[in-house]
Amino acid sequence: MTHERLLDLVSAGVAVVIFATLSTHQIELPGLYYDEAADAVPAMQLLLGQKVELVNNTGLVIGNLTLPVMVMDYVGAVSTYLLLPFFAVFGINVVSLRMMTLMAAAVTIVLGYLLARDLFNRPVAVATSLLIAVNPSFIFWSRQGIHVSSVMTTIAMGSMLCFLRWHRTGRAAYFCGGAFLLGLGLSAKFLFLWVIIALALSYLLFAPRRALGLLRLTRRRRRVQPHLPLARGKLTVLSRPGQRAGLVDHSTRRGGVRTARGRYREQYPPRQAIGAWVPPIAGGALARESNISHMALWGRRNGTATRFPAAQKSQTREPARAVVVAHLAWYEAFVALACFTLGAGMILIYNIKTQGTLKVLFGNLQSTERGVNNLAFIDNLGTQLKAFSSVLSGDHFWFLGGWFANPFYVPIFVGSLLVLGLVLLLHRPARRYWRPAGFVVVFVTLVLIQSCFTVSILGPTHLFVLLPLPQMLIAVAVYLGWQALSWRRPAVLLGLAILATLAAVDVGVDIQYHIALTNSGGWLSHSDAIYRLASYLDRRGVAEPIAMDWGIKTSVQILTQGRVNPIEIFQYDPQPNETFQNWLYGALTQRPDTIYLFHTEDATFYHRFQAFEDMAQKRGKKVALEWTIPQRDGRVIFNIYAVH
Repeated sequence: MTHERLLDLVSAGVAVVIFATLSTHQIELPGLYYDEAADAVPAMQLLLGQKVELVNNTGLVIGNLTLPVMVMDYVGAVSTYLLLPFFAVFGINVVSLRMMTLMAAAVTIVLGYLLARDLFNRPVAVATSLLIAVNPSFIFWSRQGIHVSSVMTTIAMGSMLCFLRWHRTGRAAYFCGGAFLLGLGLSAKFLFLWVIIALALSYLLFAPRRALGLLRLTRRRRRVQPHLPLARGKLTVLSRPGQRAGLVDHSTRRGGVRTARGRYREQYPPRQAIGAWVPPIAGGALARESNISHMALWGRRNGTATRFPAAQKSQTREPARAVVVAHLAWYEAFVALACFTLGAGMILIYNIKTQGTLKVLFGNLQSTERGVNNLAFIDNLGTQLKAFSSVLSGDHFWFLGGWFANPFYVPIFVGSLLVLGLVLLLHRPARRYWRPAGFVVVFVTLVLIQSCFTVSILGPTHLFVLLPLPQMLIAVAVYLGWQALSWRRPAVLLGLAILATLAAVDVGVDIQYHIALTNSGGWLSHSDAIYRLASYLDRRGVAEPIAMDWGIKTSVQILTQGRVNPIEIFQYDPQPNETFQNWLYGALTQRPDTIYLFHTEDATFYHRFQAFEDMAQKRGKKVALEWTIPQRDGRVIFNIYAVH
């Protein structure tokens, strides 16, 4: 193992260990959330041999086995299949469910480290991984990761890394891997389309020739042969990342003109073994493993190493260009399309059969069922900018038992963007980073703009997919600030103080949330009262109670391993509709001994108690409160009713 690889392993490993320490404490809290459990129910049913609940009765039939493809009209069953090995090994419980999402978050940290290293350099990667490892939003959303489709963040980082390496090496395998991950992200959640569009437009803006070149397929792979200038004895080499550099020409003359090799041989005997590492240029485009700032040419003669004059820093201002693939061959494009189709298979199968996602999309173009006006772009943008600031500061986890935030994060992030722009504009050596830095800024901006158009709600949960890119921008701004100030000690100390302050305050916020969570157990729909409700129903042997509100069914199913399967009849409508009235009438007449599960007034999503009571009176029955379930502070969350 090389020194560089060991350093990468240690750096990413330390960040993962810190994250695991902060995220696994009291992992069973808060209570199992409804959306968190929704993806887990089909996985549980597959393992236990129970009948799998299918969205719109649509699944992939293989023999006698029916596999789910979606858990909602615009959310695929990706997390469902990721949960299978965890449930099989560790059992069907909350801990194993959240272990999967924390494992995905750890992979995101590693991928974020690699992406920052390849885009910029190792110091930026180390700072990025440490900042994201202690970020409250990253930690507490990863604990309930299925709720926010946190796997999309992992997929986004993986796809960006694949396409970056394809861009720099020309290897079609990376392109196909990135295409598969984009399709998988679309299956995970339809809103991943934001990432696909932002990635495509950002690449088109910063690499237009390569982007447009994808439209020109060739019969076989064509390579770009770079022009190799030679100035005052300087040897220009051709290299790929991580490989030893070599000479381009194998003859000393071509058409009567001395070649680069010929001029070089005039200076040094042919028996000298020459090897070189190409310095990182354009943000590490050619040699990310190199830590040197200039080309080092070393020769050996009689066992003694000597440094040639050609290796001077002043003589290497014009770097070599890598050999890259200009276009995809037609068969490579076909394989990439097949990989994307395979990744997006779940959502494609579902829409071929039902058009469910398309109906949701077109049914919510102007305004959503949750009351968001997609035509009010300015208002929505203001809402999403506030949501983005909440993602940075971590002040949106009220349901853990309190409001805590890092007050320095937003000012430092805005300041970092300003410093980044000024340094790239005024400091010439830093301009080699303008493309990767601009790419990240434009990508984040495009996702923010697209998030103003939604099929559900606005809010910070949809912006989780951007992490750890804001942390990456802060890290590169600090690094380039050091570089612009010639690494003077005050500048270095100031940059380290900024990074240390962000990390230390974030850790303090994490600890405050954990203390609040210990006292509260979670509030309202996130309360651990759901555990006591599931235990009560399981002890009573009630197999199919009637759930009269959202937020009960899937959590109870997971906690009782399918022994209790509540029946939802409330209907997703602000007011009781005719369908609800018919279902309630059937329950009162055909299931006289069943019980009805309600939230209390301040925890209710769909108010149905008055309609329930009126219908019971019309049937000549009396509603009786049988049991209440409070959260830890004594506030009642669940009411259980019977009809006599």
